[in-house]
Amino acid sequence: MGVPLYRTLPGTDSRVRYLQKLRKSGITACFGAAFYDCNDGEAGETYGGHIVTSNGSTLDQNGERPFNVGSVTKVITASLLIKLAETGELTLDDPVARFVPAYRHAATTIRHLMTHTSGLQWTTPWKWPRPEELDACRAAIYASELAELPELNAVYCTQGYLILMDVIESVTSGQRLEHFAREVLFEPLGMKHTTFIVTDWEPGSYSLPYDVQNLAPDSSLEGLAATGESGLYATPGDLIRFAAMLLEGGVYGGKTIFSEAAVQAMLSESTDGRFAKTAVFWSKGSRDRYGCFGDLLSPSAVGHPGFSGCMLMVDPGLGKAGVLVTNSQLLHADWTYYRRLWNLFAGLPAEGVRAEGAGHV
Repeated sequence: MGVPLYRTLPGTDSRVRYLQKLRKSGITACFGAAFYDCNDGEAGETYGGHIVTSNGSTLDQNGERPFNVGSVTKVITASLLIKLAETGELTLDDPVARFVPAYRHAATTIRHLMTHTSGLQWTTPWKWPRPEELDACRAAIYASELAELPELNAVYCTQGYLILMDVIESVTSGQRLEHFAREVLFEPLGMKHTTFIVTDWEPGSYSLPYDVQNLAPDSSLEGLAATGESGLYATPGDLIRFAAMLLEGGVYGGKTIFSEAAVQAMLSESTDGRFAKTAVFWSKGSRDRYGCFGDLLSPSAVGHPGFSGCMLMVDPGLGKAGVLVTNSQLLHADWTYYRRLWNLFAGLPAEGVRAEGAGHV
C-alpha cells in the first residue's frame, strides 16, 4: 500500500457527532479518533475538547498530543514478540524461563502470558510503579505462585506483560523495550508521537488520564516506569498507521513491516476457540463476549480497550480499523460507548476510489 490519504472528518460525520455528544455530556473532556478503510485507502481523523494537566494548565486536543492508552500498550508489546518469532529469535510456545530464569514456573509459555492463560493471577491492589519501584514490583510478580495450571482458564493478568517485557529485553541482549520498539515498529511506521518512556516529560506538559469521576488528572500516573502492560503514550494518527499496516498484510508506505504470515498470526484466534484471543488481541468471534466490539463488526474483528477510555479495533472482514483515545476512566466504565462508535463506523460505506498514492500524515 501507499501512504493513505489522511483527512479531517467533517462535523456532520456521524462519528464526530457521537464523540462530541460524549464530550458535551461530560463523559469525556476530550477525544481523538482515527479510522481507516482499506476499501478506499482513506484515513480520517477527528479531535475535540481540551485537557487540564496536573499543574492546572489547559491544553487543546490536537493530533500531536499523546495520550496514555492503557492496556492498548499490550497490543504493541505482543506485536514485538511476534516480530521476534518472525526473525527466529523465539517461538510463542517456548517456556518463559528459557529467557528469564527468574520466572520459576516451567510450564508457562510466552503464549500463555500473551493470552492470559498462564494460571498467574494477581489478587492484591495493583499500583503502577515509578522507575525506582520497578525492581521491587518485578520481584513481587516473580515470587507469585500460580493460582492454577496453564490453559485451564483465561484470567486477565496485566502483570504477565511486565514479564513479557523482560522476555523481549532478554532476547534482544538487554535492548530496552523502547529502543527495540522504535527500531522495528515506531520508526518504520512513522509513529513519531508514540513512546513507552515519559519519565523525562515535564509535569503539566501532557495529558494524564483523569480520575474515575472524570474530575481532574490523576497525578499518581505521572512519571511511571515502562512495564510493557500499560502506560504507552500515543496518538490516534500513530496507532491507525499500525492498524492500517495489519489490514494491508504487513505493508505500510511501500515498506514491509511484518510478513503476511506474521500478520495472520496476530489476527487469528490462538486458543482453539476457547477464550476468543489471538496472540496479540481480543477477538470478537461469533458473539461479542467482551462487550466492546459492537453488533455490526464481523466475527474476525479484533481489538483491545484501555482503562483510560481508549480502544484499538481492526476488522479484517470489513476491511476497517479504528482508534479512540480519551483520558476518561468514566467512559471506559461502560464499554457500550466503544460498541456504539464501532457500529457507526461499520455501517458507513467506503467513500471513494481507493487512494494508493501520497497523502499527508
